[in-house]
Amino acid sequence: MVKIVFGGGSFMDKGALGSFNGKEKVAEAMDVLLASGVTTIDTARIYPGSEEALGKQDKRTQFTIDTKVPGGFAPDTARKDVIVEHAKEALQK
Repeated sequence: MVKIVFGGGSFMDKGALGSFNGKEKVAEAMDVLLASGVTTIDTARIYPGSEEALGKQDKRTQFTIDTKVPGGFAPDTARKDVIVEHAKEALQK
């Protein structure tokens, strides 16, 4: 069995060309994902606005949403206290 995971970097408040911008566009995309049997979205702290855009959706509870902390991608972020803080912030969003 193959599990399809959708990359949530395209869900942004102020997205790049081709992004799903705004609550309605994100909702439409989530409807398509659900209709296609995709129930996991992968996002990251380094995708500006992605966690927030997903967190505003009522249908978010129908998905498993995975997020990633910056780790070694940003200076001084691969420490326990920073990772715990990022995780708390992600849950709030």
